[in-house]
Amino acid sequence: MLGNHFQLRLKLTHLIAVLVFIPLLILIVMLVRAVFTAHQQVQQAQARQSMVALVAAMDGVAHQHAVERGLTAGFLGSKGTKLRGELASQRGKADKAEKVLVDYAQQSLLVKQSPAIEKAIVGVQRLLRQKGRVRQLVDSLDPSAGAFAYYSNLNRQALNGLQTAMLQLSDPSLGNEVEGLRLLLWLKERAGQARGAMNGAYASKKVSPLKFADIQFYINEINELQKLIDMRMPTPWYQQYQQILQQSAWQQVGQLEQQFLAQTNLNAIQGPEPSVWFGLATDRIKLIKSEADQLSQFLLSHAATQAQSSRQSFWLYACLSVALVIIVVAITSVTMNSTARRVKGIRHVLADAALNKDLSGRTKETAGDELGTIGASVDQMMTELSDIIERVVEISANTSATTDQIDNASNRASDCTAQHHSKTDQIASAIAEMAQSSEEIAGLTEKTFALTGEAEQRGSFSQNKTSEARQSIEHLVASLSESNRVVIDLAKTAEEVSGILDTISGISEQTNLLALNAAIEAARAGELGRGFAVVADEVRNLATKSQQATEEIREVIGAIHDSAESAIEHMNASVETGGRSMSLFDESMTSLQQLFDEIQQVRSMNEQISTAAQQQSCVAQEISERVSDAVDYSNQTLTAVAETKQISVELKKSGDELIARVAGFNTASN
Repeated sequence: MLGNHFQLRLKLTHLIAVLVFIPLLILIVMLVRAVFTAHQQVQQAQARQSMVALVAAMDGVAHQHAVERGLTAGFLGSKGTKLRGELASQRGKADKAEKVLVDYAQQSLLVKQSPAIEKAIVGVQRLLRQKGRVRQLVDSLDPSAGAFAYYSNLNRQALNGLQTAMLQLSDPSLGNEVEGLRLLLWLKERAGQARGAMNGAYASKKVSPLKFADIQFYINEINELQKLIDMRMPTPWYQQYQQILQQSAWQQVGQLEQQFLAQTNLNAIQGPEPSVWFGLATDRIKLIKSEADQLSQFLLSHAATQAQSSRQSFWLYACLSVALVIIVVAITSVTMNSTARRVKGIRHVLADAALNKDLSGRTKETAGDELGTIGASVDQMMTELSDIIERVVEISANTSATTDQIDNASNRASDCTAQHHSKTDQIASAIAEMAQSSEEIAGLTEKTFALTGEAEQRGSFSQNKTSEARQSIEHLVASLSESNRVVIDLAKTAEEVSGILDTISGISEQTNLLALNAAIEAARAGELGRGFAVVADEVRNLATKSQQATEEIREVIGAIHDSAESAIEHMNASVETGGRSMSLFDESMTSLQQLFDEIQQVRSMNEQISTAAQQQSCVAQEISERVSDAVDYSNQTLTAVAETKQISVELKKSGDELIARVAGFNTASN
């Protein structure tokens, strides 16, 4: 939850920056650590190089003063008669070696960083400051000069300092080489001590027991050092060392050392001339020094190579670190700027759509990454929304137009229905009048029937009642004429009803077509026209029922029309008969029998008229009921048309509202 809340509070670019900064910080820490390690390696390599230089300086001091020690011993042994020039030259070399050590001590930071090395150098320098006094005593041939002990102590101090420096070389790969160099330097020192001590003995032809013991110690040390070299010297250098052992100078010096140790008379030392011995011993020392110098040079070269390699590694790590950081920062910056720009574009499109109702904007993203997919989806959504809005506008416009048409059709249907209702009322009134006329005809027919009965009964009195009969006949003719006129009017009314029924049928067909069109438009309107479709369907059903009722009324009217025509024919016949009776009354007065026959015919016709009148009355009653149903249907049609009009108004209002709502959107085609 905290991670999600943190992500929601950060912008995408800031989140990318945070996500990049953390690994970048880790990378920088690792690179700084690598650079620091490389720098430490450079310092260690420089320290090893400085150590090797110190070893060389200490070895130079030890070697040159060892040579000076040997020449000093020969000089003192010859009582100053020999080796004076060689000694003076060697002293110059020894002073140069001292100066190298002094310069190193002044310039090297290693001396200040390592108390042990500083102590060793200080000890050597302290002894070197005594060198001038010792040399003066040697030059004066003072036997108390202690030159051999001084130089031996100086060399030992130098070798101890050299050994201290070697211990500071923290390079496990060179451990055997350093140990081999140390053994060679000690071997050279012991060889130098043996050379000097034996050179003095050969020069004076005698040696004290103490000095002899020292010489014996030196020779034993040489043998022990050779054994250590056999065990510890690295193979390449050991092979070169074996070649040194095969040199004649080495062999001769070894033989002379064994011969010296074999002497029993220490006051009469037998051996070569001091110069011969010194030359052979010096050659041996040179052989040792040659390999020691080569090994020292190897260590120096190796230290320099390591220092150079470490410096190169340091600068490589440093440059790579800076370059990598710059590249990562550049890539991150470009990515953040690109992401910010693309997110801003997407956000701008969505903001315009949400706030300004502008659907025409597009992100135009074509990349294949997540933002590209989102942008393409937004563009597709905007296109689909634009199409939907345009389609809604089109449908709304069509719906509005259709609603207007439906409204107009509803008005026309309402007018037609009102007219239909009015005509139906007229038909009902006419049918009521026709029924009343039929009842009157039936009443008159009954009266006529009664009169003819009386006339038949009173036939015998007809002569007396001729005048009354003539009046009755005249009245009968008038009534028949009136009945004929009424029946003719009834036939005309039936024809008018038939015409009205044709109008009603046409209206029903138009109503049916309008309802069908309304149902089609409601289906096009979809969900918004569902209620209107139901109303249109009810209107169509009512129109169908009205058409069916009209057909039924048409059949009834046809029957009435046929009956009316039949009644007219009969009434016309009665009128003609009455006329003939009136015209022939005077002629038929003489023939009562003929009158009775005519009266009988009239009675029969009256029965038929009575029956027809009764039938006409029943038909008129039925027509009245059907017309009443038609009036009810007409009322229902008016109600349905009113409802349709109200629904049309509401539908138009909804369409106008929808158009107003979507009119504010700016689509791509606008």
